[in-house]
Amino acid sequence: MNGLRFLQKVIYFISTLGILMGLDLLLGAKVTSNLKKILDRMILDVDKITIWISSLFRKTVDTNINIDEKIIKTKARIIVGFLFIAISVVMLFLVRKG
Repeated sequence: MNGLRFLQKVIYFISTLGILMGLDLLLGAKVTSNLKKILDRMILDVDKITIWISSLFRKTVDTNINIDEKIIKTKARIIVGFLFIAISVVMLFLVRKG
């Protein structure tokens, strides 16, 4: 029984985070963008090397897709926000029922 209680608490926590992320995305991804900026300042050297290699690969492939801009300025942000909220609500509903 303890394992089931723990799983329920984990699902509540994940669902709450999912709802908050969904709301953030629906409202313009301000928290997500600021969190990305903070994490970018805290990058380890290994991450910088990985980013450098991936940027070389991007230049080689010659793609100019800015994922951050796409998420912030398009319908994809709203769709992902709704998906986060819907999945989180379904998880909460299933946990409450069980």
